[in-house]
Amino acid sequence: MKPLRLLLRGAFTLIFGPPLLMVLLAAFSARALKTFFDELYLRALLNSLLIASGTTFFSIL
Repeated sequence: MKPLRLLLRGAFTLIFGPPLLMVLLAAFSARALKTFFDELYLRALLNSLLIASGTTFFSIL
């Protein structure tokens, strides 16, 4: 049971880790650089990251 749980955790981290990290990084940089970027650009950036994470997820499946 333990190796299966470890394998599932590893797969989850591999699939959701990088896109989640990118989205968190984008959100943090968006907060830090709010004076330089306008909202539409940030919204487009976050949407593109979410779409990229979705396509990554489905391509792995």
